[in-house]
Amino acid sequence: MDFKHNKKFLFVIMFMIFLTSFMFSQKQEPEKVLFFPKQTDLLNDVEGTIVFDFSFPEEKIEINGELPDTILFLSSDTIPGLSISYSVDSGIFYGGLPIIKSKKVDIIDKDIHQLSYGFDTNSGIQSLYLDGKLLAEGEYHGKVDVITGMIIYQEREYILSPIGIHVSLKK
Repeated sequence: MDFKHNKKFLFVIMFMIFLTSFMFSQKQEPEKVLFFPKQTDLLNDVEGTIVFDFSFPEEKIEINGELPDTILFLSSDTIPGLSISYSVDSGIFYGGLPIIKSKKVDIIDKDIHQLSYGFDTNSGIQSLYLDGKLLAEGEYHGKVDVITGMIIYQEREYILSPIGIHVSLKK
């Protein structure tokens, strides 16, 4: 490489270093994640269904006068990487492996709801239901997808829910 190309290369490297350090220097508020004490987990990594019965009156799940960012229903020990959560801001459920997501739904409405997640490795299907209606369905392979590229990390603050939910398993 001649001097002109080296100069451009150095400029690009310096710019990338500056951009990266700027992004990481921006202090963000931690994501507030409301979680529940683990009552049960999926029984195996072959097939199963887990059911959550709950009611979320807005005032009961506020944290210092604000709603949480995320409600975490499950972080499985049986299937590492499998979780089920709800984004309060977007109204979308995320869950499974690979992650499937729902359309927007409101669950912070004082009504009693039933969320169920099921998977089957033989059929390769996983699904999320809310109150008996299909929210999302997709391929299931039970393994964490490898992600390449740059990841922006956001700190999480886990807060134990002041209200409980009922969790059960279906065979």
